[in-house]
Amino acid sequence: EVYIDDEPQPDETGERLVPRDGAAQPGDYVAVVYSGPMQVNIAAETTAIVAGTRVTAAGNGAVRALGMKNVQLAGDEGTLDIPENIPVLGVALDAASEGKVWVLVNPQ
Repeated sequence: EVYIDDEPQPDETGERLVPRDGAAQPGDYVAVVYSGPMQVNIAAETTAIVAGTRVTAAGNGAVRALGMKNVQLAGDEGTLDIPENIPVLGVALDAASEGKVWVLVNPQ
């Protein structure tokens, strides 16, 4: 389905593919994004995603916030929180809303 926006932003064309729940059926259009802005589904168990949150792949084609791990520093110098060491799909461009979030897709 192509969604026509009545009031597109000045830099938008006014048309875009709209994500739908469920698997694609024969004859359906499927949006494939290698890099760039894309609205994606959020995994149900995901904590809050705000602008700047790095996201990674979750189940069923959704995304989740990148987790943090707490590590002990050498010499008993305390602890440090570091992001989990897994591939990053991209960075959230705004806060999540209604189970979806805009992400700047940039796989790393």
